[in-house]
Amino acid sequence: MGSRHLLILVATGLLPSPPSPQEIPEWRRFEQALRPPKFKNFELTFWPDFRPIIDLAGPEADKALERFAEHPEELGLKTNLDRVLLQRSVWAFFDAHSRSWRRVDPDNLDHWLDGPPKQQKPVRKLEQAAKILKITTAGLKEEDVRALPDSYARTLDSKTYAEEFDESNPGRPFLPPGLLKLNGPWICLGSSTDVPLALHHLQYFGVRSTFLVFFRVPGGREAGLAFAKVLQEDLRKQRPEDPLPQMPAGTQVALVEQCLVVTADRKIIPSPLVETVQLRVYRKPDRPFDFQHEDSQAVFVFRLVGDLLRSEDRPPLRALGKEESDWEPAFVRVELCRSGPWDMRSASPFFCTMCHGAPGTESLLFHQDLRLGFFQKAGPRKLDIVTPPSERERIARWKEKDETWKDLESFWR
Repeated sequence: MGSRHLLILVATGLLPSPPSPQEIPEWRRFEQALRPPKFKNFELTFWPDFRPIIDLAGPEADKALERFAEHPEELGLKTNLDRVLLQRSVWAFFDAHSRSWRRVDPDNLDHWLDGPPKQQKPVRKLEQAAKILKITTAGLKEEDVRALPDSYARTLDSKTYAEEFDESNPGRPFLPPGLLKLNGPWICLGSSTDVPLALHHLQYFGVRSTFLVFFRVPGGREAGLAFAKVLQEDLRKQRPEDPLPQMPAGTQVALVEQCLVVTADRKIIPSPLVETVQLRVYRKPDRPFDFQHEDSQAVFVFRLVGDLLRSEDRPPLRALGKEESDWEPAFVRVELCRSGPWDMRSASPFFCTMCHGAPGTESLLFHQDLRLGFFQKAGPRKLDIVTPPSERERIARWKEKDETWKDLESFWR
């Protein structure tokens, strides 16, 4: 994408204007200093942890960690929102270093390490990151987390995007106002055990955010509950080759990511900060997904821009264009050994096709996870209707079982 196209995107509001140097707070400079050099210009909420240790930080990282671990007051954290936005980056940085040294074979990045680690544990980096991470929790109480800005609601209030899908203009982004409403037209799906439904997404991105799956069908909530009951009955089958009941045309599915926050008393609390929203409209559910055209599915991706959330002058969730591969970092997550070390660039929806390219209901992959328990040897589970708050709490408790959380706690003791 050339500079002319970037200027057009900025002018139309699809991309934020970069802040001038004097507007960048010190904690943002610190966060940027931690990044691998090739990702300086990305809005990162993750670190590519399936890489050699040497690839996980920029050349200024050591000095920046040393400086702010010793002089945290120089970070310039003025609000709880500042603390949380820095926390999500430093937490991801810590998790990447906690995992990478024992999982990655620097000589063969195509596979996870099979045998003893070939890298030394980066104790000093972990210790300093843990100290700074603890600083971001200072004074944070559960009620402070609940009171953080609701990025989804703020974006809706701006009236930037349509509220409903426009069949006559299927490429026009929309954000439905009732998506997160209890007992509304959107139904939140979960499983019958303590294993979260969207476990694959959670594992990809370190379980530092909650991922909730919603759907709605034409006809409202009652019609949606009836279709969910049909799915529940069908998914009790143990044969994965059996076809699933097909969703009706016009069904909409949403995947909503909201960040988790660590409080001063070391509790993991769900927050109202919506980081990403992926929306799919199944126009012709009997056809495979083609990300270049909206004939079978119309797909929309929204992402939180933290600087816009802080400035309060424009809606913080931004719709990503199909060709914005140099801004949306989801491809980086996949490229950097999340599912293989591919050296490729493309728009975010392209990578969705690799797992979710099947027609209609099959694209949701419930049959693989629930029938067979593919992930984490979870065992067969049943599809369940859940409330968003209960599913967020379930995911927060799931993070407490993660090896990186136990590693972090060991530095805090």
